[in-house]
Amino acid sequence: MGLPELHDVHEALMEKVSDHVKKGTVDPEKIMEMLGPSMKAGQQIMESALQGMGSAMDAASRMDQDSKKKKSAPE
Repeated sequence: MGLPELHDVHEALMEKVSDHVKKGTVDPEKIMEMLGPSMKAGQQIMESALQGMGSAMDAASRMDQDSKKKKSAPE
């Protein structure tokens, strides 16, 4: 997809955060507060995607039912 590889950056960041938490120089609750907005955004994206898939499945189901009704209707 052309997206950048961020594994190494993620690992380095998590190591630093973990070190600070272990040393007691960073409050884990503060970290969660900082991550809160991005976690909420991720949740909203997933909810939208699931709603879209549900709508598509409902539409496909209705089309299938309509098709079956037309085939079984006497001509």
